[in-house]
Amino acid sequence: MKEVRVNEIYAVKFTADNVYYRGLVKKQDKTGKYYIHYVDFGNHEFVTIDRIGYLDKALKDIKPSVIKGNKLLI
Repeated sequence: MKEVRVNEIYAVKFTADNVYYRGLVKKQDKTGKYYIHYVDFGNHEFVTIDRIGYLDKALKDIKPSVIKGNKLLI
């Protein structure tokens, strides 16, 4: 079983289109689902662990694209 950590960025399959995007794990709920913030688009959703994949460090290190004014929205 893979380990998913809160406050880490992963490749997460968005439920609306089944495409992987960079997602920050914000928390895990009581049912085991993870609350994800998609750092390049600003969407949020709960997903199951099977929709979360590992992301190369080089991709994790890219700054998020969702910015309002001069403040990151994460």
